[in-house]
Amino acid sequence: MKKLLLVVLFVLAGTAVNLHAQSTYYVKQDATGTADGSSWANAYTTLQQAEDNAPDGADIWVAAGTYIGDAYNRGVRILEISNSHNWYGGFSGSETQLSQRNPETNVTIISGDALGNGSADAAAVADNAYHLVCVNATADILFDGITFEEAHANGGGINAKGGVLLFRGVDNSVELNNNVVFNNCTIEKNYANNDALYYIQESMYYYASVDLQFNACRIVNNRSYYLFQEIYDSWDNSYASYDTKHIYFTSCLIAENTSSTRGIFELDLALPCDIRFINNTIVNNSFSTYYDLITCDWGTMSTFQNSVQLYNNIISIPLNSSLINNETAIPNNANTIGNHMYFDANNESNSSIFEDYDNGDYHLAANSPAISAASNAYLLTNMSTDADNNPREISSLDIGAYEYLSCDLDNLEATSGNATSLTVSWEANTSISGPYSLTIVEAGESIANGTTITGVTSSPYTFTGLEQNTTYNIYIEYSCSDLTTTTNNMVQGTTAAFIYVDANATGANDGSSWTDAYTTLDAALTAVSGNNNTVLYVAKGTYTPDATSTTVPFTIASDNLRIYGGFEGTETSLSDRDDSLVFTTNATIISGDLSGNDTTGDFTTNRVDNSARLIELNADNVTLNGLVFSGGHANGSNNPVINTASAITSLTLQYCKITDNYATGVFIDWRNFTESIEMENVLIDGNKTTNGVVLFQSSNTNDITVSLANIQFTNNTYNADWGAIWFRRGNTSKIHTTISNGTFADNLNMYSSSNDYNLITQSSSAAADNILIIRNSIFWNNQYTNGSSVVTSTTAVSNPKSNEGNSQQFTVSNSIISLTNTNFTANTSDITSNNPNLDAAYMPTSASADVIDMGLNSYNTTTQDLAGNSRISNTTIDLGAYEYNAAPADVNAPTLAVQNITAYLDANGQVSITAQDIDNGTTDNTTATADLTLALDITSFDCSNVGTNSVTFSATDEAGNTDSTTATVTVVDNSLPTVTTQDITLDLGTDTSVTITPQDVIVTATDNCSVSNMTLDTDTFTTIGVYTVTVTVTDANNNQTIVSAIVTVEDTMSTVSEELETLKLYPNPASTFFTVKGNLILEQIQLFNTQGQLLLTTSENKVDVSNLSSGIYMVQITSEGKSVTKKLLLK
Repeated sequence: MKKLLLVVLFVLAGTAVNLHAQSTYYVKQDATGTADGSSWANAYTTLQQAEDNAPDGADIWVAAGTYIGDAYNRGVRILEISNSHNWYGGFSGSETQLSQRNPETNVTIISGDALGNGSADAAAVADNAYHLVCVNATADILFDGITFEEAHANGGGINAKGGVLLFRGVDNSVELNNNVVFNNCTIEKNYANNDALYYIQESMYYYASVDLQFNACRIVNNRSYYLFQEIYDSWDNSYASYDTKHIYFTSCLIAENTSSTRGIFELDLALPCDIRFINNTIVNNSFSTYYDLITCDWGTMSTFQNSVQLYNNIISIPLNSSLINNETAIPNNANTIGNHMYFDANNESNSSIFEDYDNGDYHLAANSPAISAASNAYLLTNMSTDADNNPREISSLDIGAYEYLSCDLDNLEATSGNATSLTVSWEANTSISGPYSLTIVEAGESIANGTTITGVTSSPYTFTGLEQNTTYNIYIEYSCSDLTTTTNNMVQGTTAAFIYVDANATGANDGSSWTDAYTTLDAALTAVSGNNNTVLYVAKGTYTPDATSTTVPFTIASDNLRIYGGFEGTETSLSDRDDSLVFTTNATIISGDLSGNDTTGDFTTNRVDNSARLIELNADNVTLNGLVFSGGHANGSNNPVINTASAITSLTLQYCKITDNYATGVFIDWRNFTESIEMENVLIDGNKTTNGVVLFQSSNTNDITVSLANIQFTNNTYNADWGAIWFRRGNTSKIHTTISNGTFADNLNMYSSSNDYNLITQSSSAAADNILIIRNSIFWNNQYTNGSSVVTSTTAVSNPKSNEGNSQQFTVSNSIISLTNTNFTANTSDITSNNPNLDAAYMPTSASADVIDMGLNSYNTTTQDLAGNSRISNTTIDLGAYEYNAAPADVNAPTLAVQNITAYLDANGQVSITAQDIDNGTTDNTTATADLTLALDITSFDCSNVGTNSVTFSATDEAGNTDSTTATVTVVDNSLPTVTTQDITLDLGTDTSVTITPQDVIVTATDNCSVSNMTLDTDTFTTIGVYTVTVTVTDANNNQTIVSAIVTVEDTMSTVSEELETLKLYPNPASTFFTVKGNLILEQIQLFNTQGQLLLTTSENKVDVSNLSSGIYMVQITSEGKSVTKKLLLK
């Protein structure tokens, strides 16, 4: 038996259900080529041709159309299957990729109505095919995007069963082992005396082992006298082996089907079966009173394990009926029913569940109780889409076949990148499509006063040039499948407030500029307290907390506060700051040396008057960047640098230096974070504590992530049995840490021990709860004391706290590190313990062979090293916090030069531009112009954009520096409407006048945008004659096309008029003359050209035209005041 493989494939099926080598063959009814299936032009013209000739395992693409059987033999099935194929419908017949098809537009139908006379009348369908598809051999089959309809199995015996799908291995005396998947198919308007959907025929000696799944299918309006669907296994040979059958209905709409005798699902099971109904909508079906929706007759095979499992379904059940009934009770039946929504089909409250239940729209209503009420524990792996092929929201799954798709944007937010910009971002489900129109206006102002940006294709979008510290409303308009447009989505954002601090400022001291900057950091923090979106620029200098008290630190109480130091005091943006000077020339020092009398490295003399703490952090999501922290002296406590309140979400340290601080407790005790800690380009050097240096620990209820990149951790002295750094998990939470490009050297543990003491401790009772990854890093010459001796440690990472658990997960790669006595498993690759040969500043030297170019670039997360130089100076990143011989990092953005342009719509009303069209000579200090990355936020325009449009142009250099500005694109439509006219003849009759409209003479009037107006210079006629009228067609942008048409006015009411119609021009075509032949006395003959110009008038019936050129002319003949017009052709 091969069923083990088949079951695995069945459960994991996505679009294909076999493992054969794939090739593609084509079916198209009207193909006229070689009919070998090799292309759309040479496609097979019938399904059976493809089945018989395409190799086993092939994909078969079927173009739109209705594929039928033999109109004169109902017993001929449309498709007899003996091979494993994947059948895909929904093609127009030109696609080159599967993703290009559209089954909704290009409907592929397998129909039993060969004569095309389908009707609800039973007599009209009596000639339909008994069966649509018959499986005659073992095969793995996929039907995807195909409609099955109009089978009519009303015959006798086998011809009364399995209208859509018949399994009949007994025809060939073979056992069937089939795996069949219907995906995104429609099964409708089929009929059978028994088993309208499928039937599995078996015999005493040959049985079928069939796995079936109907996924995201519409099974509607099918009828059966006996039952709608049945799994009917008539096999009773007790000596054979058995395989469990798997029948799954997932994400299907099963509605408006009729069973006149019993329930909808009749399961007569004489073999072990696994039946599952998951996330279906089973509603509005008709079946016999007092019968149940599902009836199970398990037969006498009581040793088999059988089950019907129903999860996350919406089901309607009439009164006096139930969901499932076991007619034969057996010990091993394992029916499971869970997480359903039932309702009475006659209950008016159905309107709260469905969009329009009465009219057959079973999509969920906006406030349906089925929304987000399902359990995702029951989903199969291939249930990623619903019955409309829209993605399932796995995290908030809906009950039933359809996932509710709101027209509202998800995760809509506006964030401030700086004081003059707001970035709007959002997520859109599949019911929403762009382009998006964004309007920004100050809060409190009318939207009519806002600035609108059109043609935005995707999230995010950044508004620039805004006022700082200002709140804006941003409205987003877009298309939605349920609406034409919506402006319901509005988000509010506030630009950051920029506050300046400069100890040497002499201006107004209000923080509004460098000149008028606050002169103390405390004054600035007090001014912004409670403003949760502020940026502080702090110039070089030394800033101390309250000089009158050692216990009063700087307090940060504003969420999202960003403090940037390291400025000269003239910069206009962060990109102007020289990051290589933030620890030296332009250092912004947060100092606890209140008296200014400290000696570096001496933690006893003159330290008693120092601040015990420098920063008290009472706010979430704070960024500290470009600061030097020194002189904190926590004698008798911990955290001399940054102390955290309870439950702080996150903290980011960038370009910071922590040096010459002291504590008697844990130096950096960070156990209160609930989300993340990020340290990038941070130097921790020359600090001392009588405990450990850094303790990272997740809380007991929140998981945290720790990211350390370009870290120098050197010359710190500590005294702890857990070393310098401890990554410790809380009781029930997790901590995940990544260290990239760290340098850990010359640290000393004063905790005396004969053990080989480690620098880093990692402890956990479960591997997944504490994960530490170290890469591109250096650990060198870290020491501990053993009595009076100082010993170099040979173990960088271990766990002396194994009593707290020793099952952590540790991975280290591309690093200089020694793990001689690590007491837990370390996953290592590309590590060495060789001397890194660093200089006194811990930078690589020419002798650093094991450092230079020995890292992996994929581990890098920064653009600069700790010295502010380029992080990758060669082609490969170095180990540690510094790059060897790296050039100073380029921090200068490109110099922008743009031009306003005019763009003209094409014949389709569209025009596209590129950033190069806007560029007018943008340059950069290091990157060649050709290597700059230029971009526009909007590149496509259409008729709705005619006029001026603001676009944002940005340029990014190779160092990642970027700047942006705006330019104006004037979209112009100068395409004339395309107009064709026709000449017409009017009958004046007894009326005194006759009137026409432009539509009477205009055949077509099209425009690349739209036609707005059509006029005639003359629209009313009172006398017979030939008239030339001028037609003017104007488009929406005032482009005009002027053409003409000939209007002939006649009077056909008199006898003379009737006789005039009998007159002939001879010869016609003519060359030099023509004669008017007939029985009337002619009063006048006039000759006109096609422009309506009169060329001659005569009363003779023989007319000389020898002086006229070849062409078409109009001859108006008048008798007794009546006229007729004839067409004359001159050769």
